[in-house]
Order: sequence, then C-alpha cells, then structure tokens
Amino acid sequence: MSEATPTTTPAADSEAPAPAEAVTQELGDGGLKALQAERDARKAADKAAADWQSRFNEADAARSTLSEQLEAATAATPAAVADELRKHLVTFHSIDEEDADLFLTGKDAETLLKQVSRLTARSAAPATPKPDPSQGPKDSQALALNGDPLLADLKSKLGIN
Repeated sequence: MSEATPTTTPAADSEAPAPAEAVTQELGDGGLKALQAERDARKAADKAAADWQSRFNEADAARSTLSEQLEAATAATPAAVADELRKHLVTFHSIDEEDADLFLTGKDAETLLKQVSRLTARSAAPATPKPDPSQGPKDSQALALNGDPLLADLKSKLGIN
C-alpha cells in the first residue's frame, strides 16, 4: 500500500482568515468600495428590520390591549342590558321598588321578562273569587226575592189586592 499524503484543497485554504493587507491587495480599490457599500447596506437593513420589529411589537401590544378591552366590554354588556331592561319594566308596569327588588332578580333579559309577566299576572288577579256557574238555580224562571212576581204571589196568598 502506498502512503497517503494529505493534500489541501483550494476551498480549505480560502476558509482560513486572511490578513487585512492580503484582502486589500486582492480586492483592490473598487472591491473595497463595494465591500464597504455591502456592509453599509447590511447595517441599514438590520436597522430597518429592528425598526419594523419594534413597530410590530407596539402594534401587537396595542392589539392585545384592545382585545382585553373588547372582552371586558363584551362580558359586561348582558348585565348592563338586563339592568336597563329592569328599570324600564319597573317604570312601564308601575311596579313598586320593593317588589322589584324582591321579585326581579334575573341577570339576563329572558329571566327578567318571565319574572315580570308572572308578577304582573299575580297582581292583576281579582281579589274576589270568580262566580261558579254550577252553583245556584238551574232554571232561568226562578223568582227573585225582590221581584214583582213574588210580591204578587204573596199578596194573593194573604188576600191583599
């Protein structure tokens, strides 16, 4: 077998850092200007990227603040609507404030409407019971206690004209 001698490739040599004088001689005056322009463009691009990143972060923070405010407002809306509806119903149906505090306890519009309908139905109920048609005389010819036919019958029995 033959001995293998290590050989260096041109790519391996170019990766090694070169002294600054060698780079200057290799690139020349135009190359140095192009290299400097490239470096300046890179710095400007990095600065622009950092500026856009800070703008994005500010916009993201504002979006999350607005999102939190929206969620809070959305959560508070049903309670505010129910409170205003309760005030309207108390005024509209002339419900006493003590009765309203006692009976109108719903936290949403649907419950409040049901409570008001039940409260107004109970307060509109008559104080005296309804007449029962199954009781009393069945025929329509029954004599009234203070009617003329009764008086005439009584006078005839007593013999008074």
